[in-house]
Amino acid sequence: MQKLPLVFVAVMATAAAVHSQDEGTVDSGGPVVAPAAPRAPSVVKPTTARILGNIPDGTPPPPQPPKPVFIVPARDFLATTTHKQGGRTITIRKIKPLALPPPPPPPPPMETSAAEVDAEFSQQLAGYREEHPKSGLLFLGATVF
Repeated sequence: MQKLPLVFVAVMATAAAVHSQDEGTVDSGGPVVAPAAPRAPSVVKPTTARILGNIPDGTPPPPQPPKPVFIVPARDFLATTTHKQGGRTITIRKIKPLALPPPPPPPPPMETSAAEVDAEFSQQLAGYREEHPKSGLLFLGATVF
């Protein structure tokens, strides 16, 4: 019984909103808004239609070529560990490091003159290096297959 007044209020609010959208009705005692005067016809230049791209004819696209299979020869295994878990057999193999291609050459350094370097920043940096003589950066990276 408690939901009935809320439903009644919601239905009445919806009906009032729909009724207020009718032309010629007065919204909460305000003036009736007259429709806008028609504009003078403007000259519209015709546009030719163009089709961008190809229109599909419904045939499916050709399948993608299969990905190459990564096969490691048995002679490259350094260690093999097998675990049984939940009816599955999990095999972990440690292999010899792969020979990767050489990295690309670094880009040429940007040439900036000493006059372009901000002197205040250089002083702040020198002060920080004096306060923290043993600080440094260490970058680590890994490739996991």
